[in-house]
Amino acid sequence: MSSLTREKAEEICQHIRTNPDSIFGQKYWQCRHACVVQSQQKSDKWETRFLAIAKFRVFLLYGKSISTIKLEKSFNVLALRNLELLQQEQILQIGWEDRPGGTKSFSSTPIVVLHLFLRKPDGSKTKDLALELLSTLKHYFPEIQKSLTKLFISLSPPLIADFALLPLSTPELPCHNFRRSYVAYCDWMEQPFRDEIIWDIERIYFFHGQHELDLNDFSHLSLKDQQALIGSIQFSSFFTGIFADSLRLQNEHIDSLFLLIRRSHSLRSLYFNRCTLPIKDFLTQFSIALSTNINLPLERLRLVGIVLEDKKGLTQLGTLLPQLSSLRALSFAECLLSEKCALALLNGLHHGIRLANDSAKGEDATVTGNTLINSDNGRFQLEALNLSGNPLGSGVELAEQLANFLALNTGAIRFLDLNGTAIQLDRLWAALKLGGLGLEVLRLGGCHIAQTKRSVRNSGKDSAQIANELFSSFLSLKELDLTGTHLTAELLSGILEGISTNPNLPSSSLAFCLDNCIVGSTTQCVNVFEQYLLECPCICSLSLRDNSLEHETYRLLPIICKMRGLRKFDIGGANFFGLKANKKHAQMLSAIVTEFVRLVNGEDEESNLDELSLSDSRLGSHLSILLNALGLSRSLRKLNLSNCDLGPGGARLLGKSLQLNQSLRQLSLDRNQIGIDGFYELARALRLNNTLLALDLPTSDLSDSMTLLARIPIERARLMAIIAEIEEALKRNVDFSLTNGPTNGQLAMKAMHSLNIGCDRYNINGSETSEIKKVAFHKIGKLIAQIGEQKSDDINIFNDSFKNNGDKRRTKIVDKFIEELGQFVEDNNKNFLQSFSDRLAAQECVEICSLNNQQPDIINNISENHAKEDQLKEKLTQFFNRYTRQKNF
Repeated sequence: MSSLTREKAEEICQHIRTNPDSIFGQKYWQCRHACVVQSQQKSDKWETRFLAIAKFRVFLLYGKSISTIKLEKSFNVLALRNLELLQQEQILQIGWEDRPGGTKSFSSTPIVVLHLFLRKPDGSKTKDLALELLSTLKHYFPEIQKSLTKLFISLSPPLIADFALLPLSTPELPCHNFRRSYVAYCDWMEQPFRDEIIWDIERIYFFHGQHELDLNDFSHLSLKDQQALIGSIQFSSFFTGIFADSLRLQNEHIDSLFLLIRRSHSLRSLYFNRCTLPIKDFLTQFSIALSTNINLPLERLRLVGIVLEDKKGLTQLGTLLPQLSSLRALSFAECLLSEKCALALLNGLHHGIRLANDSAKGEDATVTGNTLINSDNGRFQLEALNLSGNPLGSGVELAEQLANFLALNTGAIRFLDLNGTAIQLDRLWAALKLGGLGLEVLRLGGCHIAQTKRSVRNSGKDSAQIANELFSSFLSLKELDLTGTHLTAELLSGILEGISTNPNLPSSSLAFCLDNCIVGSTTQCVNVFEQYLLECPCICSLSLRDNSLEHETYRLLPIICKMRGLRKFDIGGANFFGLKANKKHAQMLSAIVTEFVRLVNGEDEESNLDELSLSDSRLGSHLSILLNALGLSRSLRKLNLSNCDLGPGGARLLGKSLQLNQSLRQLSLDRNQIGIDGFYELARALRLNNTLLALDLPTSDLSDSMTLLARIPIERARLMAIIAEIEEALKRNVDFSLTNGPTNGQLAMKAMHSLNIGCDRYNINGSETSEIKKVAFHKIGKLIAQIGEQKSDDINIFNDSFKNNGDKRRTKIVDKFIEELGQFVEDNNKNFLQSFSDRLAAQECVEICSLNNQQPDIINNISENHAKEDQLKEKLTQFFNRYTRQKNF
């Protein structure tokens, strides 16, 4: 500094601190640090320079005055690769990555690291200068500490130790200071940042706590913008996943993804669904990137609908994955994996698990004093495996390798999806007994049982016995899907017998799907159902679609009605086509639909069905019996009648039932050709129905109606008005259910509904049946209707506390009353009708008979009948008086 005095150097530094925007540009308007140093790069000569840190960039300047100062070089703080303290911390070696054209592909551009040696003019230590650089890095990437060793080629240990003590960035910004990290990363890539990206992340992602970056949200932006976004989150723990759906990924995406995998310390989920990859050896490159960051906390790897033919990559990845102790879910669904590709993956997993277990044994088996510590913590335990949709074939070797993998996985598997793989089940049963008893979801649709050289009969018995042993041993099975898997009566018997004898499955816990799986004699299979279904209280959902049950349905439905735990039943599809095709079976169809009525009305005390699906059954007019009976349904909440050929007439019947129904919450009606008249009937029904919350818009029927009415503007406008009325009524019901709760009128209708069901259990003989029937419950109905007509405005309010809590208290009181009334009517229904029977017999000469046509006993003591009736009225009056007093209070 012979030609530059200390005062002059300080003046220049002060000028840099106060005018960074004029020296470096408006983008770097804030100078964090500026000092004079001596630098040495190529020769042994030390030269005087000025080191400045403005925003996220490091600048090296030279000059002897303010007017002559010039920029020599600059680099982004994220480009730092070397920070070493030399010669007792008097010299600092700085290395930074110089990548010409920072926006080019990372994999195609060679990395060049430039080095520079710095020292202070007074010979003091340079550690504070190094910490200033690291402090800037931490300010813009506050969670980079865990990735320092991956980012830096060399970093002095004292600097690593002091990094944690450096101050955090203030003020803290949303999403772990995403704005700072993103803008700094864009500067490193030498491209402008996008305010739109910052707004989306800080507003939408932060507001919803969304930690998975969805590339579809930014697919409209340029590749450079998307590349910068992916790269900016590699050091952040806020973002824990990457998701892309149906995107055409480019090399820039893949390069940024691999860089993220190499450096991230928080990536837990990677999900690519039906995306197009630009490289064929994606899995090989993915495995290489993953091998450099084996401590990545990856929990879910899902590659769905992507063509993967990289057998080498599958083997490498399979060997590598068991080293990820955090991995819990692995999916290669619909990736067109051949049998050889699947074998490569399973062989790799098998080999990797053995290596991981051998390594874990050496690490876990340690001796502390005289105590031997052996722990399974940190070992690979895959919980979910999805290979569905891949044509794996029925090879013996593949089934054995899958069995070996399940056995080696130490029973951790909870989810196994092999739908559509055509794998041999008989070889899988034994493996599941060893390593799959903890399964909660088991999907084996489209698989098959291999035929041995022995007779088919003996083979079936062997498979049935193995299946029986397996299904009687599951610990927590919740879903079993056998769609399209051809089951003989023997195998079906083995499965159901095992489920029926399993003590580990709680009541109403298992969803069982048997769509299109019955082969051979349906009579034998229904015999199996009759034998075992009632012994399976654990089944809460049963699906029997497309099994051509035909007339055997009549034998099956009484069993279904008596299943105590069943909540959902699906018997749609091709189950009645044969009966419907021949008119001589019309009586059988009517009998079957009558059994459906028993099912939805809960006439059997054991029945608690919530959901029924008859979609695609195309029963047409045969369903009129069921449609008429829906008005009295007490427990059914969801009904699917899509593609049932209802027509306008069926819609009219359904509309009348909806005016009375109080239980149904969701209804599906598409593809029924109901026309404009059918829509009108639904709209009329919803004017009086306050409980239906969802009506799946019949888009197909609506489209057909709009096409037919294209040349009739008046009718077209009428149809649109009807649809608007339906939507408004549903919105009214949903809003009311979420805010106000039931009104007096709704609760009164609920009570009347209960009474109506009670009286419908009896047949009234006489010429004017309907009029006499009304007499039977008119006394009680009148009292209930009076409360239903009472308005909230009639209630006297004396204090603010009741005004604020009035609705809640009123609802609670009415609910309690309805509950007591319902229980009372349930318990005293027969006695109540008996008293009315006696009164009508005495005064009107009308005789009431029960459904079984047994005439009730005639009580000769008329005064006793009066006493029973008066007692009933007195108890009801007490209910109403108590309710009224509480309301008036």
